Amino acid sequence: MVLSCVAFLEANQGRLLAWRDFRGDVSRQAIVDFGQGVIKTRETEHSPVCLRAGTSFMYLRENDVFLVAATQFNSNALMSFELLRQIADTLRQYYGGLFSADKIRLGYTLLYAVLDEALDYGYPQILQFNLLKDIVLEKGLPKDPKGIMALREKQRTLTLDVTGNVAWRRQGIFYKKNELFLDTVEKVSALLTPAGDMLAGEVSGRIVMKSQLSGMPECKLGLNDKILMDAADAMGGAMGTPAFPASGGAPDASASRPQALANLGSKREVALDSLKFHQCVKLRHFEASKEIVFVPPDGEFDLCTYRITDNVKIPFKVVPAYHQPGRTRAEMTIKVRADFPPALAGYGVRLEIPMPKTTSAVQTDQTAGKAKFNKARTTVVWKISEFPGMSECTLNVGISMLSTISDKPWDKPPIKITFSIPMFTSSGMRVRFLKVFEKSGYAPTKWVRYVTASGSYECRI
Repeated sequence: MVLSCVAFLEANQGRLLAWRDFRGDVSRQAIVDFGQGVIKTRETEHSPVCLRAGTSFMYLRENDVFLVAATQFNSNALMSFELLRQIADTLRQYYGGLFSADKIRLGYTLLYAVLDEALDYGYPQILQFNLLKDIVLEKGLPKDPKGIMALREKQRTLTLDVTGNVAWRRQGIFYKKNELFLDTVEKVSALLTPAGDMLAGEVSGRIVMKSQLSGMPECKLGLNDKILMDAADAMGGAMGTPAFPASGGAPDASASRPQALANLGSKREVALDSLKFHQCVKLRHFEASKEIVFVPPDGEFDLCTYRITDNVKIPFKVVPAYHQPGRTRAEMTIKVRADFPPALAGYGVRLEIPMPKTTSAVQTDQTAGKAKFNKARTTVVWKISEFPGMSECTLNVGISMLSTISDKPWDKPPIKITFSIPMFTSSGMRVRFLKVFEKSGYAPTKWVRYVTASGSYECRI
């Protein structure tokens, strides 16, 4: 894959913010014309790839900025999108967690320094923040002599770190306390019928790790997806290592109740529709033994992402009932049931319930939380701060409507639900074991957490 240039443009007006040319075959004016002819006119909503005057433009949006890659070669589009995403992630870490047009305007020097290291003559080079932070210094050189000497010593090994077998991790990392954090984060999207049954459902998840390990450790991770479980059965249960408690080490009967509940499903098979690994994962080892073996980068990274469409467990069942006895009166009852263990709880539960457009006033009566009518949006917002598992809450809404000449029926938009449930996964994905091997023989502390949040979660009325 080779790119001619990378540009950053405003999402609203298509104005050029920054541009780095690598090969000299795509002019600055071509980027400006693309911004005015495609981004400003909202043609970006139709396709993420555009061909203009023999030049291919590939772009993605991050907040109020479009990242654009242009090339006159037959480059791999998916690799180009991945490159743009990694550039955005790296700049976001340099900019303190926020990537925006204002950050670019205030940090042009930093932006161009990162691009110069990220690509060489259009070919991708270094994209890992943990390596770039020792090359591109956000605050410049240290002022004290000791800091300068330490930086020079670190930079001496950069060439080996970048060109070696483990380019994503540098040598000589040391922590007084070795810890490994693992989060399984899922977003569940579902469309429910008025009876509460699921019409369509999907789970998109990612396993996020934060490594604070000394040396050059090798980790082995086991999940309960169907591929790994089938391999474990074929090996006579050799992979069936018990799940470990949140504090690491051997299994303990005194583990917390939510953690124990989270591990109950570790024997349940999960059929993955797609699985994407970080580059640190040794794919040959995965194909041979179905164990995820990797040398983790230092800091936080996404170990893998996955998607599931079968056997999705919906955490909340919503059953609405709408009745209109007259032209100016209507009633609606919404019942919400939490279909997860009672030891767990959903937090930040929010239901946005649409009302008829002619609604003038509403009266609400709920068994939990608070409900408020938003007249500007003609919706009732029902908020429940904490929703215990296996419990049920009910909202009754009395609706007063204005009398109109037209008898056009209400189109009944769906109810939108948002929530977050710690220590629960809709897919049933569980970490079965996590082992760390390092030549010094230290025993790190391992922390495991599960979180499920709402994606596009809707229920028809």
